[in-house]
Amino acid sequence: MVVRKRGDTYQYDFRLNGKRYRKGGFETKRLARMAESELMIDIEDGMYNNDSITLAEYFKNYVDVYNESHHSKSTIANMAARLKSVEKHTIGHIPLKNITRLQYQNFINDYGKNHVQDSTRKMHRAIKNCVQDAIFEGIVKRDFTHNVAPKSNKASKEEKEKYFEVYEYKKLKELAKEKNLRSYMVLFLMICTGARVSGVLNLKYSFIDKTNCTLFINEKKTDTSPRYVEIGRDDMQHLVNYLNSTPIDMSGYVFAECGTVISNAAINKTLGKLCDKLNTTKRTSHSLRHTHCSFLLSQGISIYYISKRLGHKNIDTTLKYYSHLLEEQYESESKLAVNALNNL
Repeated sequence: MVVRKRGDTYQYDFRLNGKRYRKGGFETKRLARMAESELMIDIEDGMYNNDSITLAEYFKNYVDVYNESHHSKSTIANMAARLKSVEKHTIGHIPLKNITRLQYQNFINDYGKNHVQDSTRKMHRAIKNCVQDAIFEGIVKRDFTHNVAPKSNKASKEEKEKYFEVYEYKKLKELAKEKNLRSYMVLFLMICTGARVSGVLNLKYSFIDKTNCTLFINEKKTDTSPRYVEIGRDDMQHLVNYLNSTPIDMSGYVFAECGTVISNAAINKTLGKLCDKLNTTKRTSHSLRHTHCSFLLSQGISIYYISKRLGHKNIDTTLKYYSHLLEEQYESESKLAVNALNNL
């Protein structure tokens, strides 16, 4: 079940037995929840009164509604992958009301054997949210995910593998300008803006303000994701040159060809080629976003500005992912602070 804010009001959105129920205009989240609950009582379908509904069946319904909530393609694909993992595991075929904490802990342990810690944590969060909805609907009485620790035995990438060195970052920008191809331009704009790949792929011709050198970025990830990002005048001119030399696609998307937007795989393949030219470790395109943040921090740019530029919901999100970079600056900034105080 999903209750979300839409503008200044709230709406509920759920499915029962293949039918979708959605209504908005509620002043508070509580009112939307109450109306949702009353409607469910009135529905005589009986699907959720069926004691045999399994975790996989209920989670599938949860994912279906989630996928219609204007999330990015990559986020939707990740949710679909989590659903497959639930369906393949024994726990997916157990009636939801019969699942114990021990069974769920075993599932998370099994999942963690083949996935890194971050992926395991996200899987746990998705299931936990799903179970909270089931509790609200009265399908289960207890949260079997409570106090379950999502742990992984698979090593995450080392921090250095998530970032490019500054000299590599600069060289990548130069290399990305060498060919007039979609994948090269996508990488170029990711370097210039720090946007996620989805933000650049969602770029439309109408989102480009050539005069003010700004791009409207919308990654469709959070409420704060839609934003205007300013780039350098020379960088904007390179984009303009690209636009002037490539056919305009009728879809309105800059990186579409015959209505089809270039794939993430093609972009990462091109980045791999550029990494080979630099004789450096191959990384995914998302490392460009990490490096963008790291570079701005190294230039003394405030974490507040960076948070807004990256489209994070709040500064806490930025600190969560990049606090280790701030630690690296502590020693140098400590000296500046001491000198400033000494000269009072």
